[in-house]
Amino acid sequence: MSTRPSGLVTSVCAEGMQVKLKEAFQGMTTKEKVDYVWEYYKGIIIGSLCFLLFIWLMVDGFMSKDEEPVVVTILSRTSLAGIEEIEEAFSHETFDVYVDHIYHENGKIPENGMQSIERLSTSLAVGQIDLFVIDQTMAELMMLEEVLAPIDDMIDTTTIQIDQQDQLILENDWYGIRASTLSELQSLEKSDQLYVFIPATARHVKKIEQLLK
Repeated sequence: MSTRPSGLVTSVCAEGMQVKLKEAFQGMTTKEKVDYVWEYYKGIIIGSLCFLLFIWLMVDGFMSKDEEPVVVTILSRTSLAGIEEIEEAFSHETFDVYVDHIYHENGKIPENGMQSIERLSTSLAVGQIDLFVIDQTMAELMMLEEVLAPIDDMIDTTTIQIDQQDQLILENDWYGIRASTLSELQSLEKSDQLYVFIPATARHVKKIEQLLK
Protein backbone atom coordinates (compact mmCIF):
# COMPACT_ATOMS: atom_id res chain seq x y z
CA MET A 1 0.00 0.00 0.00
CA SER A 2 1.50 3.33 -1.01
CA THR A 3 1.38 6.43 1.17
CA ARG A 4 1.52 10.06 0.16
CA PRO A 5 4.48 12.05 1.61
CA SER A 6 3.38 14.37 4.42
CA GLY A 7 4.95 17.40 2.75
CA LEU A 8 2.90 16.77 -0.38
CA VAL A 9 -0.27 16.37 1.70
CA THR A 10 0.36 19.71 3.39
CA SER A 11 0.97 21.36 0.04
CA VAL A 12 -2.24 19.94 -1.42
CA CYS A 13 -4.23 21.06 1.65
CA ALA A 14 -2.81 24.56 1.40
CA GLU A 15 -3.63 24.75 -2.30
CA GLY A 16 -7.14 23.49 -1.59
CA MET A 17 -7.65 26.17 1.06
CA GLN A 18 -6.45 28.85 -1.37
CA VAL A 19 -8.89 27.67 -4.02
CA LYS A 20 -11.72 27.58 -1.48
CA LEU A 21 -10.97 31.11 -0.27
CA LYS A 22 -10.65 32.39 -3.83
CA GLU A 23 -14.07 31.00 -4.68
CA ALA A 24 -15.62 32.34 -1.47
CA PHE A 25 -14.14 35.82 -1.97
CA GLN A 26 -15.75 36.33 -5.37
CA GLY A 27 -17.99 39.36 -5.24
CA MET A 28 -17.07 40.24 -1.64
CA THR A 29 -15.90 43.61 -0.35
CA THR A 30 -12.68 43.86 1.66
CA LYS A 31 -14.64 44.05 4.93
CA GLU A 32 -16.68 41.01 3.99
CA LYS A 33 -13.50 39.10 3.19
CA VAL A 34 -12.04 39.98 6.59
CA ASP A 35 -15.26 38.98 8.35
CA TYR A 36 -15.36 35.69 6.46
CA VAL A 37 -11.75 34.77 7.31
CA TRP A 38 -12.29 35.65 10.97
CA GLU A 39 -15.52 33.69 11.18
CA TYR A 40 -14.16 30.46 9.72
CA TYR A 41 -10.46 30.60 10.63
CA LYS A 42 -10.31 32.52 13.94
CA GLY A 43 -9.33 29.34 15.81
CA ILE A 44 -6.31 28.84 13.56
CA ILE A 45 -5.41 32.54 13.73
CA ILE A 46 -5.63 32.72 17.54
CA GLY A 47 -3.74 29.45 17.91
CA SER A 48 -0.97 30.66 15.60
CA LEU A 49 -0.66 33.97 17.48
CA CYS A 50 -0.49 32.17 20.83
CA PHE A 51 2.19 29.85 19.48
CA LEU A 52 4.24 32.77 18.15
CA LEU A 53 3.86 34.59 21.49
CA PHE A 54 5.03 31.48 23.34
CA ILE A 55 8.11 31.17 21.08
CA TRP A 56 8.91 34.88 21.53
CA LEU A 57 8.68 34.62 25.34
CA MET A 58 10.92 31.56 25.34
CA VAL A 59 13.56 33.25 23.17
CA ASP A 60 13.36 36.51 25.12
CA GLY A 61 13.74 34.66 28.42
CA PHE A 62 16.73 32.72 27.11
CA MET A 63 18.43 35.83 25.76
CA SER A 64 17.89 37.89 28.92
CA LYS A 65 18.47 35.32 31.67
CA ASP A 66 22.19 36.18 31.91
CA GLU A 67 21.64 39.95 31.85
CA GLU A 68 21.12 40.26 35.60
CA PRO A 69 23.81 42.48 37.11
CA VAL A 70 26.37 41.23 39.59
CA VAL A 71 25.36 42.84 42.88
CA VAL A 72 28.08 44.10 45.23
CA THR A 73 26.63 45.10 48.61
CA ILE A 74 28.79 47.20 50.91
CA LEU A 75 28.33 48.08 54.58
CA SER A 76 30.69 50.93 55.44
CA ARG A 77 30.99 54.56 56.47
CA THR A 78 32.23 55.58 53.02
CA SER A 79 30.95 58.88 51.66
CA LEU A 80 28.70 59.16 48.61
CA ALA A 81 31.66 60.45 46.58
CA GLY A 82 33.66 57.36 47.47
CA ILE A 83 30.82 55.07 46.41
CA GLU A 84 30.48 56.92 43.13
CA GLU A 85 34.19 56.25 42.48
CA ILE A 86 33.60 52.56 43.10
CA GLU A 87 30.62 52.52 40.72
CA GLU A 88 32.76 54.18 38.07
CA ALA A 89 35.52 51.60 38.56
CA PHE A 90 33.08 48.71 38.15
CA SER A 91 31.51 50.31 35.06
CA HIS A 92 34.54 49.19 33.02
CA GLU A 93 33.67 45.53 33.41
CA THR A 94 32.28 43.60 30.43
CA PHE A 95 29.06 42.95 32.37
CA ASP A 96 26.81 45.08 34.58
CA VAL A 97 27.76 45.52 38.23
CA TYR A 98 25.32 47.12 40.66
CA VAL A 99 26.77 48.62 43.85
CA ASP A 100 24.42 48.74 46.84
CA HIS A 101 25.79 50.71 49.80
CA ILE A 102 24.40 50.76 53.34
CA TYR A 103 26.00 53.46 55.45
CA HIS A 104 26.96 52.71 59.04
CA GLU A 105 29.35 54.31 61.51
CA ASN A 106 31.35 52.44 64.14
CA GLY A 107 29.37 49.29 63.46
CA LYS A 108 26.02 50.95 64.17
CA ILE A 109 23.45 51.36 61.45
CA PRO A 110 21.26 54.50 61.81
CA GLU A 111 17.69 54.04 63.02
CA ASN A 112 16.35 55.03 59.61
CA GLY A 113 18.45 52.26 58.08
CA MET A 114 16.26 49.40 59.36
CA GLN A 115 14.46 49.17 56.03
CA SER A 116 17.83 48.71 54.35
CA ILE A 117 18.67 45.89 56.76
CA GLU A 118 15.36 44.17 56.06
CA ARG A 119 16.00 44.50 52.33
CA LEU A 120 19.52 43.17 52.86
CA SER A 121 18.25 40.08 54.67
CA THR A 122 15.77 39.35 51.90
CA SER A 123 18.36 39.87 49.18
CA LEU A 124 20.75 37.45 50.87
CA ALA A 125 18.03 34.85 51.28
CA VAL A 126 16.97 34.87 47.61
CA GLY A 127 20.47 35.05 46.14
CA GLN A 128 20.48 38.65 44.93
CA ILE A 129 23.90 39.50 46.43
CA ASP A 130 27.05 38.17 44.76
CA LEU A 131 29.77 39.93 46.77
CA PHE A 132 29.33 41.18 50.31
CA VAL A 133 31.77 43.75 51.75
CA ILE A 134 31.71 43.94 55.56
CA ASP A 135 34.08 43.92 58.52
CA GLN A 136 35.33 40.81 60.29
CA THR A 137 33.08 41.20 63.34
CA MET A 138 29.89 41.24 61.30
CA ALA A 139 31.19 38.39 59.16
CA GLU A 140 31.70 36.19 62.20
CA LEU A 141 28.11 36.87 63.29
CA MET A 142 26.80 35.98 59.85
CA MET A 143 28.78 32.76 59.80
CA LEU A 144 26.66 31.56 62.72
CA GLU A 145 23.66 31.78 60.37
CA GLU A 146 25.62 30.11 57.55
CA VAL A 147 25.07 33.16 55.34
CA LEU A 148 28.65 33.20 54.04
CA ALA A 149 30.51 30.41 52.27
CA PRO A 150 34.22 29.58 52.10
CA ILE A 151 35.60 31.19 48.98
CA ASP A 152 37.12 27.99 47.62
CA ASP A 153 33.73 26.28 47.94
CA MET A 154 32.20 28.84 45.59
CA ILE A 155 34.83 29.62 42.95
CA ASP A 156 37.99 28.22 41.42
CA THR A 157 40.62 29.94 43.59
CA THR A 158 43.41 28.94 41.20
CA THR A 159 42.20 31.78 38.97
CA ILE A 160 42.94 34.49 41.55
CA GLN A 161 46.16 35.56 43.25
CA ILE A 162 45.66 36.85 46.80
CA ASP A 163 48.55 37.11 49.26
CA GLN A 164 48.08 35.09 52.41
CA GLN A 165 48.20 38.23 54.56
CA ASP A 166 45.12 39.52 52.71
CA GLN A 167 43.13 36.33 53.22
CA LEU A 168 40.72 36.13 56.13
CA ILE A 169 40.78 32.63 57.58
CA LEU A 170 37.89 31.75 59.87
CA GLU A 171 37.37 28.30 61.38
CA ASN A 172 40.27 27.02 59.25
CA ASP A 173 38.55 28.05 56.01
CA TRP A 174 39.27 30.92 53.64
CA TYR A 175 36.26 33.20 53.83
CA GLY A 176 37.33 36.75 53.02
CA ILE A 177 39.61 38.88 50.87
CA ARG A 178 40.84 42.22 52.17
CA ALA A 179 38.90 44.90 50.29
CA SER A 180 41.97 47.09 49.76
CA THR A 181 43.51 44.42 47.50
CA LEU A 182 40.81 45.01 44.86
CA SER A 183 41.40 48.15 42.83
CA GLU A 184 37.66 48.83 42.47
CA LEU A 185 37.22 48.99 46.26
CA GLN A 186 40.19 51.15 47.20
CA SER A 187 37.92 54.19 47.59
CA LEU A 188 36.26 52.57 50.61
CA GLU A 189 36.99 54.26 53.90
CA LYS A 190 39.22 51.95 55.97
CA SER A 191 39.27 49.45 53.12
CA ASP A 192 42.10 47.59 54.87
CA GLN A 193 39.65 46.73 57.68
CA LEU A 194 36.89 45.48 55.39
CA TYR A 195 36.70 42.12 53.63
CA VAL A 196 34.96 40.78 50.55
CA PHE A 197 32.84 37.69 51.13
CA ILE A 198 30.75 35.47 48.87
CA PRO A 199 27.25 34.70 50.18
CA ALA A 200 26.31 31.04 50.10
CA THR A 201 23.38 31.97 47.83
CA ALA A 202 25.45 33.88 45.23
CA ARG A 203 24.51 32.95 41.65
CA HIS A 204 26.96 34.59 39.23
CA VAL A 205 29.99 32.47 40.10
CA LYS A 206 31.95 32.90 36.86
CA LYS A 207 31.50 36.66 36.95
CA ILE A 208 32.61 36.74 40.59
CA GLU A 209 35.81 34.96 39.57
CA GLN A 210 36.40 37.62 36.94
CA LEU A 211 35.91 40.43 39.44
CA LEU A 212 38.33 38.89 41.92
CA LYS A 213 41.12 38.24 39.41
